Amino acid sequence: MQTPDADSVRSALAYFKVSRGFAGIAKPDIGKKIASLLVDHSKRVTPKTAPTRVSELASAFERELDSNNLLSAASKLLWLRSRTPFVIYDSRAVRALSLEQRFDKRNYASYSQAWKLAYRSRQADIHHALKNLPKFAHFTAAADRGETYIAEIASHEWFAERVFDQYLWLVGDPKTTGESDEEADA
Repeated sequence: MQTPDADSVRSALAYFKVSRGFAGIAKPDIGKKIASLLVDHSKRVTPKTAPTRVSELASAFERELDSNNLLSAASKLLWLRSRTPFVIYDSRAVRALSLEQRFDKRNYASYSQAWKLAYRSRQADIHHALKNLPKFAHFTAAADRGETYIAEIASHEWFAERVFDQYLWLVGDPKTTGESDEEADA
């Protein structure tokens, strides 16, 4: 596993649109500190400890970088670093899951449990769709890589989980639900 540097951390935070929570993110020392905290909190992770690691990383960001409300950033950075066993925390996913389940929206462990329950109920359908994805290779962003590549990527569980994340992201769109992102985060 490659050690992230300040630039890769900034790029990841920008990609996931969560960099705004980090004051002074353009400063090299802030990016280095985020990378260091990420590495420290991604050691010896198991499915059982993953929720605690996300919450601890978010707390470390708050404590050491004088930032707050960085649960989403912590989950996304840890997911990028290790993929499994992390579940991405996102306000749209929270909104989508809360349409069908009750859980503590501010508690990552509670959210993660709700996410996993909802995922398991759709997992067979997602895998069925992914088995057929190579047939539609020419309609994907990876069309130039071919069906074999797409079949290989689509066979990974982390890919199926990200498909579910995208589904939640669409269902939780504030334009659809009539709720703003700030209301969902509250």
